[in-house]
Amino acid sequence: MADTSQQLLIQDGALAVPRAFFAYPSQPYAQAETVREAASKINETRVVNLRTWEDMSVAGKNVVAEICREISEATIFCADITGLNPNVMFELGYAIARDKRIWLIFDTSFAELRKQFDQLGVLVTTGYAQYANSEDIFGAFFRDKPYDDVDATIYRQSIQPTLSSAEGQILLYLKSRHDTNASNKISKVVRKSEIPLIVHDPSETGVAGLSWYGQKCYAAGAVVAHLLSNAREGSLIINAKYALIAGLAHGLGTSVLMLAEPEYVAYLDYRELLYTYKSANQAESYLTQWLSPIEKQFRESVQPKDQYLSALSLEVELRKFYVQIGEYLAENEAANLSEYYLETTAYQEAMNGSRSLFIGRKGTGKTANLVALASELKKNNKNIICIIQPVGYEIESLVKLFSLYRERDTKGYVIESLWKFLLLTEIAHAAVEQIRGRPLWVQLEAEEEHLIELLELDDSIYSGDFAVRPALVPWGETTS
Repeated sequence: MADTSQQLLIQDGALAVPRAFFAYPSQPYAQAETVREAASKINETRVVNLRTWEDMSVAGKNVVAEICREISEATIFCADITGLNPNVMFELGYAIARDKRIWLIFDTSFAELRKQFDQLGVLVTTGYAQYANSEDIFGAFFRDKPYDDVDATIYRQSIQPTLSSAEGQILLYLKSRHDTNASNKISKVVRKSEIPLIVHDPSETGVAGLSWYGQKCYAAGAVVAHLLSNAREGSLIINAKYALIAGLAHGLGTSVLMLAEPEYVAYLDYRELLYTYKSANQAESYLTQWLSPIEKQFRESVQPKDQYLSALSLEVELRKFYVQIGEYLAENEAANLSEYYLETTAYQEAMNGSRSLFIGRKGTGKTANLVALASELKKNNKNIICIIQPVGYEIESLVKLFSLYRERDTKGYVIESLWKFLLLTEIAHAAVEQIRGRPLWVQLEAEEEHLIELLELDDSIYSGDFAVRPALVPWGETTS
């Protein structure tokens, strides 16, 4: 971990004052002017060497790199988080990851903005100083004295204790709140990736703590964040949260891609990490291209991150005790579930064949039982394990397809036939995957070769997307 004491300079035989950076939005102007005046007064005391983003010269330079350099060279990071400006949130995330002493201010006279901050949730345990004018900021700074305890960082207190180098590399996907066509296509790309996937779905995960995001960004080989158009419901809070997480990941040396609709207002700080797409297909294509070299690196055994992160990894490895309590969603924990899973009565009944159906509310352990059962049954190579987990929009597409058939008898026959086709093709894919996983010296039987040839015969029918595969079947023709 970088030692903040190294950032205190020696001048004339004495310690120089710590360097600080102040981030704040440029609008509204009156608010920016208030922070500017406070920063100027603080600088006059010579207790800290305080620079603001307006003091920087970025003409002809890489903006992201310059801002990150400025934050990295500081010991204290100050920020006005009133209004959840995405630029400020990105910088805050980066500063947290770089182990800076954080000092935040908030103009609580904006009642609605305060409610939105509370809804953000991720910073709920992070304190801030309230202000209405520059004197309030000046007084709060010298009351809190962040320059006296520069080692009291959020990183060391909330994130570092949760880290483990034992956790394998993952792909962290910050999903859109709305299932648009682009969101569906982006989700399909990341779900097909060979990198173990962790999905943060605003409609599923709820509010996770800063330590959880830090832990996942540390383990991630890549982070994909799908931002909302500014006109969409919930965009302010979701985009602010994703900007914070993106900054956190960027500060930890993780590859970051931010995707957004053309209506999204691109913020300057992370514009070079952002891709604005015009169509769902364009978003899918760009993500596939961006992810390809990362997947290749994953296959070749990921190289260590930069020296900063390598030192961090060593510090984590020296810990003697590490407790893994699992993820919010069992889908995100399939690889490690066996380390802490406790067998339930339902699990035991399924193993001995007396139960075949699990019914229960969300969070009651249905998926955990499924994953644990699959893991146990896979130990016998005579078993073919096929897990089918279609996402919500795929089920909706199938329902629309079924609704096209009006006659009652015809409708019943078609629905039954389509489900059989889907299930059989999924089982066939599971069988082929198991066959291809055998050692190369094991000779294929004629039936196995025929099955592989059949699935390769027409990818669109046998290997296409789950929701559209049945619609492509040439009914009336023989497909045996």
